[in-house]
Amino acid sequence: MTQDHDFVSEERKAAFQVWITNKLAELDGILDQLSGVEKPADSQVDQLKAVVHDIKGTGGSFGYAELSRLAADLYSHLDASQENHIPLQPLCGQYITWMRALFV
Repeated sequence: MTQDHDFVSEERKAAFQVWITNKLAELDGILDQLSGVEKPADSQVDQLKAVVHDIKGTGGSFGYAELSRLAADLYSHLDASQENHIPLQPLCGQYITWMRALFV
């Protein structure tokens, strides 16, 4: 898949790479804290949603529309998980893997 990010300077691309790496690591850290937790507190899910919202809003600005789409989908699933008590770990982990794959 080709990304349309030729309009972004190399310096900004590099800064974005650092930023997204940190955001994905932040998601990993939150998920690690939730490992084995059957029903996370709303505040924990809200932490995940805040990071995912940042990714959703920023990806497209750097030419990564697919990243924004994945983040939007994950955000919707996080909303559903709060309402329906769906386990977070497997689904979130898979979305993080897919997001990370865009930068390999």
